[in-house]
Amino acid sequence: MSFDSRVFEAAHRELKRKAREASYFDNPVLWAQDYLGIQLWSRQADVAMSVVHNRNTAVKAGHEVGKSFLAGMLICWWIDTRLHLDGGAFVVSTAPSFSQINAVVWREVRKFRARAEQRFADGLIDHVLPGYVTSDAHWRLENGIEIGYGRKPPDAKEDTMSGIHARFVLSIGDEAVGLSEKLIDDLGNLTSNATSRRIIIANPTNPLSYMARLFKMQSKAWAFHTISVFDSPNFHGGEGLPQAVLETLVDQSYVDDRLEDWGSVENPKYIARVLGEFAFDQGPTIISSEDMGIGLDTAIEPSSEGRPVLGVDVSRSEHGDMNTVYRNDNGKLRFVDAWNEKNAMRTAERIVKLAVECGAAEVRIDSAGLGGPIMDRVVELALGKFITIPMLGGAPSPDRSKYFNSRAFWYSDFAEKLRTGKIDVDPADDKLQEELMGIEYKQQTHGLGSLLIESKDDMRKRGVGSPDYADSAIYAMASVGYVYGPQDGDKVRKTPDQIMLELELSGFRDPYTF
Repeated sequence: MSFDSRVFEAAHRELKRKAREASYFDNPVLWAQDYLGIQLWSRQADVAMSVVHNRNTAVKAGHEVGKSFLAGMLICWWIDTRLHLDGGAFVVSTAPSFSQINAVVWREVRKFRARAEQRFADGLIDHVLPGYVTSDAHWRLENGIEIGYGRKPPDAKEDTMSGIHARFVLSIGDEAVGLSEKLIDDLGNLTSNATSRRIIIANPTNPLSYMARLFKMQSKAWAFHTISVFDSPNFHGGEGLPQAVLETLVDQSYVDDRLEDWGSVENPKYIARVLGEFAFDQGPTIISSEDMGIGLDTAIEPSSEGRPVLGVDVSRSEHGDMNTVYRNDNGKLRFVDAWNEKNAMRTAERIVKLAVECGAAEVRIDSAGLGGPIMDRVVELALGKFITIPMLGGAPSPDRSKYFNSRAFWYSDFAEKLRTGKIDVDPADDKLQEELMGIEYKQQTHGLGSLLIESKDDMRKRGVGSPDYADSAIYAMASVGYVYGPQDGDKVRKTPDQIMLELELSGFRDPYTF
């Protein structure tokens, strides 16, 4: 081959390379393939291209279909393909809690940046992503200029998302069923020009959310996408993806396990987590996504002087309903144990063992029905090492004009403590979060009590299992010092001895409580 021919071929290859790079601006799928060396699966690619062609994109998706992976990739693509252009680029993301922002979407951003650096070192790409990403989800250039950040809603007041001036702005709302109408609108205000984009993504677990309303209205301002678990490549021959990638995506085993847990394809959890659809027949819930977001971001250190309190919900079942235990250390709420056991006495022994190991000051046990004998046995085995308190959800509340019974008061009190930063919820405890945010209530129109929490029987009728985790957590955090008087409507705060006397007179069998 002549010198001129080699020069011509080299120039031709360079032109093709530049033309391909130019196409990255409007093709995040190609960019991900060439720059990061990753292949998006078909539904991820659909959503990515929707961001290119639509000002607003809304995505509801089932479990583990790669939605946060996609959001992190889009952030990196946006910065890489637009930051160098006139007017610059900026990225804003939010979610109900900072733990969801930093440990999910921005964790993916950090992974992609590290991947790009390795590919650059290997000679596979000609540049790295600019600047650096801090541990608290801020993306800055080397000179300190910010080009993106993740921020939780409590910080997003009137002006926290204003003042962003860039030609290309990408705003992302992750876990968007927990975002208010105002916050989603604020994300839109940042992307009001033709060259900016807004995308919201979530598992559709809250049919009362603003995001659910958007899907129900099918506004022409939005492009809507639904991704079912059954859309996963694992149900369609793998789509040519590497095995290592397929193993990160949902498969048939998840569907089988959830059907075993939830019992029916009509269960709202199945509809949301598997089918990726809103279960629009759900009523109002006592604990909102916003409340839970505050609890996930609250950090409480256990008291060095106090001893923990255990909340216990009991069951006599070899399958299905669980015995569950939660621990309250000065507001730090953590899961302790859960098990199936038909033998009530063995359950009592296990509760005592856990209480002693935790150094518990109190053990609060659901004492209605079958819980009574279990609690009696716990009292016998405790030998004074801890106080045992019966939790009777059907007992009168401290204010029967507001709360129909103690159960209604405990749940309302828990919600108030969440929103005021008095409960530290483990961000990794998905089971507890799901159960707490699925508890419905109704307003009583007759009698003294106005707020009534749905019963376990009512939950089963709508296809929802027993809230074993939620109930034990509620017991652990309950304000048991607020008590009731002997007559309907009598609002009296009593001492533990007075409470115990009333329990004895009402037929409760063991005097060793409090």
